[in-house]
Formats: sequence, C-alpha cells, structure tokens
Amino acid sequence: MVESLINGRPFDEIFQFAKTLGLTKAYFLKILRDNINKAPDNIKILFDEFIKDTKAELWDSEEELLNHYSSDNNFELLMQGKVGGNLIYKYKSKSLVLLKNEWIEYMQYQLKEFSLAKNNDLYFKDDMKSQIEELCSFCKCKLNGILDGQVNSISQVNNFKYDILSWIDRDDENLKLVNFRLKKPITYSFEFSKDQKTNRTDLFKRYGTDINSLSKIVTRISNLESQFRKIRTIEDNFLRDIYKDLQGENFVRYALVN
Repeated sequence: MVESLINGRPFDEIFQFAKTLGLTKAYFLKILRDNINKAPDNIKILFDEFIKDTKAELWDSEEELLNHYSSDNNFELLMQGKVGGNLIYKYKSKSLVLLKNEWIEYMQYQLKEFSLAKNNDLYFKDDMKSQIEELCSFCKCKLNGILDGQVNSISQVNNFKYDILSWIDRDDENLKLVNFRLKKPITYSFEFSKDQKTNRTDLFKRYGTDINSLSKIVTRISNLESQFRKIRTIEDNFLRDIYKDLQGENFVRYALVN
C-alpha cells in the first residue's frame, strides 16, 4: 500500500487533504487497511491475489525450489516473466493502471466518513464533501491514461470551485483547501506533452503493455510523477508539471535492457 498509494505521489492531493484533518499518511493507510472489507470488490481481489502470489514464491528449502524449476514448463514460465517477477511493482502497476479510480473512490469514501464523524454542522458536511469530491476528480484527471497504452491522449478538461493547483504550490501541509475556494470556477486542462507522447510510445513499443511489461517500466522510470498528465489553466494557457519540484522527464533510471 505504501508503494502503490504513496511512493511517486499518485494520490498525493488526497493524502495532503487528509493531513489537514489530522490524519498522517500512516494513520490514513491504517484506516484504509482496517476497512478493506468496505473497499470496491476489485481492490479486495487485488489484496487476495497479492497474498496468493507472495505465498506461491515462498519455499521451505532450496532443494524444493530447484526441483520445482527443473521442470521445463515451470522454468519457461519463469523465463517469460509470468512468475518470479517483482510483485510489489506488479501490483503497483495493477493499482495505477486498472484500479486507480476504485482506489480514489475508496479513499474518498473513507475521508468523508472520517471528516463527517467529527462535525455535525450541515454546512460543514456539505462543504467538506465538495472539497473531497473535487480533489478526487483532480486526481482522476491527473492519472488518466498513466502507463496505459490503450488510452488515447485527448485532453481531460474540468472545472473546479477550488484553486487546487495554487494549494499544491504552497506546499504547506497545514493549509486548508477551503482557503482556496474561488468566486468563479477555474478550468484546468490535463494533457500529455509532446515529449511525453513520444516517450510513452517508445516505452510501450520496447516493453509491451501487459501488467508484467508495465511493472518493468515502473522499475525503470526515475520518477512516477513524470508519467502524470501535465496541467494548464485555460486562462494562462501555459502547460506545466503539477509539482514544481519535478525536474525534467527523467523517464529511464537504468540502461534500457530487457
């Protein structure tokens, strides 16, 4: 969960908002884990598959391991990368490509449950729901098409009642989103840059687009943030990274070998 939900900042806006409610990242993760029975079915299946795959690669002895892979069929599966891969990155890829919206909806539900339980004021509840929903919409737009070779790169355009980008730029974990409510909605456009499109095409052509291939890509990019859509406001029409501290594309960490 740390690797899939926190490392690389795929859902950073949600965790930043949770912090303003008094929830550390660790405690919010605990809430998500403790209430996993309330998660979408596909996330519960993801957990079960991860545990099953993890147990399947554990052996009681070296001899047992060698005997298993002395079988031609089992060894071929290993050579094809269908078994024996990096499970952490495999399931991170599954989370980000196949289940990112389910994760966002689950975190949205748990944030609402936590925040609304703390206050009975009806206006507070409506305002809090609005903030959480907008942040989750922002994350969905930001992550649309990430590591997904089947998704077209058309711009994702949406209106927001809060200036979320300015809130992110302030980089103050104690600064509440409500302070950035706008009198007039702002329009954000989430887009892949020309360089991103070129690099995405190269990566998918080089490695493939199935989950095992995507897990290889995840291990080779130096920062996941370089895979997020960039953003522009319709007013200033300047395409930029969502996070100011992101330096360049930095797509590849290691030598490009299979």
